[in-house]
Parts: sequence; C-alpha cells; structure tokens
Amino acid sequence: MRPLVEEINALLERLAHTQETQRRFIADAATSSAPLASLRAYAELAARVEGDTSLLRHDLDRLRAATERAAHLVQ
Repeated sequence: MRPLVEEINALLERLAHTQETQRRFIADAATSSAPLASLRAYAELAARVEGDTSLLRHDLDRLRAATERAAHLVQ
C-alpha cells in the first residue's frame, strides 16, 4: 500500500507544480500588452511637448523604462 500512496503523493506534487506554472504563464500573458501600450502613450506625449525640454526628458525616461519592461517580457 505504501508505494501506491507515495506514487499518488508524487503525482499530486507534479500536478500542483504544473498548475502553478500555468497560473504564472496566464498572469504574464494578461499583462504583456501593458508595457507596449505605455510605450505608445509616452511616445505620443513626447512628440507633443513644446518649449520646456524637462518634460520631454521626463517622458523619454518613462519611455525607456517601458521599453525595458517590454524587452524583458519578450525574453
């Protein structure tokens, strides 16, 4: 009886691991478009700035951070 119980426990552990992996994948997939949408919005904002370049620099810094997040997701 002991080998059967051990086998069932091992199966349950593998199932739990698979479910956790699937949960992480779904969570990552659900947020994968957010950095790209941010990238587009920051680029549009940066293109509209007139005069004060400090605002442009701030928006470009945010654009850089958004592209880093997108690159990380792609990897």
